[in-house]
Amino acid sequence: MNLLEFIASNDRNLWIIEPGIEYYVRKSLFFEGAIELANCRAISDGTIAGFWKFMRRYQATIPFVAEQVLNDDLVKWFRKEGWRERDIGGIPQFASPLLVERFRDTRYFTMLYGDG
Repeated sequence: MNLLEFIASNDRNLWIIEPGIEYYVRKSLFFEGAIELANCRAISDGTIAGFWKFMRRYQATIPFVAEQVLNDDLVKWFRKEGWRERDIGGIPQFASPLLVERFRDTRYFTMLYGDG
């Protein structure tokens, strides 16, 4: 199953394996149609840049929340790409530009990330 199949399914959360990346996602309870990227890791299968390819494939059409990002390279990338950051006990969490665009005027978004 890939991410689009997951979105169309009745599953609430799932580990998914795609070329170069394995990731755990949840359908957001707070932002309808958004996906919470809870965990991801590169797969050593000879492919490179699995995460970057994943993001290029999906971020223009799917709003994401990247939870508790521990990898410094990913933190830098999210910042460079203009994702909205919030601090959770010293660990950054990010909302994708598409999530910000779609939900910035909602009460829950404002509570988590500040004004639009």
